[in-house]
Amino acid sequence: MRRDAASAFATTATDVVVRRALASDQADIVALVRSEHLNPTDLHWHRFVVACDAQGLVGAAQLRGNSDGSHELGSLVVRPHARRHGVATRMIELLVHGRIARVFAVTRHANVARFARWGFAPIDARDAAREVRLRRWIGQLASIVSLLRGRRPAALVVLERVPPTRQR
Repeated sequence: MRRDAASAFATTATDVVVRRALASDQADIVALVRSEHLNPTDLHWHRFVVACDAQGLVGAAQLRGNSDGSHELGSLVVRPHARRHGVATRMIELLVHGRIARVFAVTRHANVARFARWGFAPIDARDAAREVRLRRWIGQLASIVSLLRGRRPAALVVLERVPPTRQR
């Protein structure tokens, strides 16, 4: 059985360092986000946390600010060989730790249960910040374009995080 170079190394939670991004991470963040066909716009390193192992950047996630004071978790990506080792959890927890302002996420319906562990729950998109609604709409358009390429379009769901101190 042939294994590619990226999966030839075992990755564990202790092999990965999660930290705030540096300016020198910018090109790697963009490349990683594009590799997963996520929205490649509005990727500014200073809003990101990254995960690195001996091979380099294996994960990234950002927290975008919205005009109403809320934030949106976005650009969450982990390389396949580093998945299922808690990398996404560590990045998200670093981004949202202690945050009491509203935090939204836009994701596929299939991912809703995964986001529940961080306190996210589906909401009506009309209740989200204007920028979140716009990015969801753009994502839906991009998803419809995938239909032209023979892939099934993904329905996107808006989630809101309820911090532990502000339970509904």
